[in-house]
Amino acid sequence: TMSELSKKFPDNKFILIFGTDVVNELGKWKDYKKITDNYEIIVFIRDDQKISDKIKKKVKIYGTINSDMPNSSTEIRSLIKSKKPFRYLVPKLVEEYIKENNLYI
Repeated sequence: TMSELSKKFPDNKFILIFGTDVVNELGKWKDYKKITDNYEIIVFIRDDQKISDKIKKKVKIYGTINSDMPNSSTEIRSLIKSKKPFRYLVPKLVEEYIKENNLYI
């Protein structure tokens, strides 16, 4: 968890990078306030997505990055869980790492 990483590396500053789909669900996370109070958040915004007004009121966002990447990490994880091909959506090294470490299964 982020609190464990912060304890293990107290001299480091952690910045969280989320896609719009994830940040818009942040208010539903358990203890999301601990995250928003202790870490900076940067959001990848895709052309067709916006940060909800509800989240804008709850979360201090330190920056946004417009992205032309059509697939979100949420979509990629869903493909992996469904055992559908995802290799064209991530770099080869990332694909190999995911498979070798049985991530998102």
